Amino acid sequence: MTDDDPNALVPPTMEHVPPDPPRPPAPPDPLGSSALNPPVITTTRTSAVPHPPHHSVDVPTSRDPQPDNHDLIRSLEALQVTVARATPSSSRATPSSSPEPAPFNLLLMVADPVGNAAPITEDVARSDLTNLWRGRVQNIDEVTTNLFLAGFVSEGDMMSIIRGQPWTLRSHNLLIEMYVPDRERDDYAFQYLDASIRLYGIPRELRTEDKIREIIQHIGHASDWHRLNPRSFNYDPFYVPVRIKLDVSKPAKDKIFHSVPNIGNMIIWLHYEKVMYGRP
Repeated sequence: MTDDDPNALVPPTMEHVPPDPPRPPAPPDPLGSSALNPPVITTTRTSAVPHPPHHSVDVPTSRDPQPDNHDLIRSLEALQVTVARATPSSSRATPSSSPEPAPFNLLLMVADPVGNAAPITEDVARSDLTNLWRGRVQNIDEVTTNLFLAGFVSEGDMMSIIRGQPWTLRSHNLLIEMYVPDRERDDYAFQYLDASIRLYGIPRELRTEDKIREIIQHIGHASDWHRLNPRSFNYDPFYVPVRIKLDVSKPAKDKIFHSVPNIGNMIIWLHYEKVMYGRP
């Protein structure tokens, strides 16, 4: 090729042009805004570990200020104080609508000496006892057939029910036990009933505290909640009013014989106030 060649100034054609080299990274922005699309950080909320199925309990939180009393009911169901078992009433509502557990509680069993007491529903027991104990009882819950848990806000309200025995529910006496957490089931005997009894046939000269205590031993035991009041022995010329703790596992007596020196056997007739007797 010579300088006179007209194609001498035309560069040869390149069939394969190499790509442009990569651009160097831009220097970081001193204001921290060099990234056009900052990474998005996502968080996944982990759920709490569920309770085991056989110990499922609703734990109250700050959004649910009213705790549930199902633990108390379940612990009472485990007592098995009666032979007949029944499914707890469905009227025991969901935890969100359950009232706060009362701090003082009594167990109420329908006395059934001859085994003919019909099951009393929770709704009936709640209605009757709420009206009877108006303003004192907070809630009535069924534990099992004819066994109920009564809750009270104050100890005074609870004690007024204990001292006011006997109580009846649909013509059946109620046997009362104070509920104590962790008490063994055999400790709930439902064996005693505190009742008012009139003693007829006691001469005035024999109406002394010592003599009345002797007579009470033929019937039951002196009341745990009421002291003998000697001033009441002569209120009525015909009878002496006393409070006696009766053993319901023993037959009720309508009269007793009490030996008196220089007199012999004295017959004393008994009248039970507000005590219902079952009929076979």
